Amino acid sequence: MSDEEFAEYRSKLTRTVRTKLELCPKGCGCVLWTGALDSSDYASFKMKGVVRIVHRYVYEKLVGPIVLDGVDDVTIDHLCKGHRNCLNINHMELVSRSENSIRANVRRNQEGYRRNKPL
Repeated sequence: MSDEEFAEYRSKLTRTVRTKLELCPKGCGCVLWTGALDSSDYASFKMKGVVRIVHRYVYEKLVGPIVLDGVDDVTIDHLCKGHRNCLNINHMELVSRSENSIRANVRRNQEGYRRNKPL
């Protein structure tokens, strides 16, 4: 993601969110959250007194409802292999919860796989 694309991306989000974003220094295209993380390393913030998971908020804000084929029992899979603090919508895919579990197990069983800790 170029600096111009990043600036446009940030401009579509609330000030609370956009001030806590940075591009990954590794050049992988990840848009990293620099704010609070929950106990599972997911980006989180408080909005109107309610703690929200940031990647879900960003997806809903920039793409739309988190619904797949009319089913709302879905989740977001981070395609960037473990950067749970990545908020680049191009690195997210809506999948069923069962598909997400299968993918997580496959990743864990791959030789040398290790979940990236937030940068």
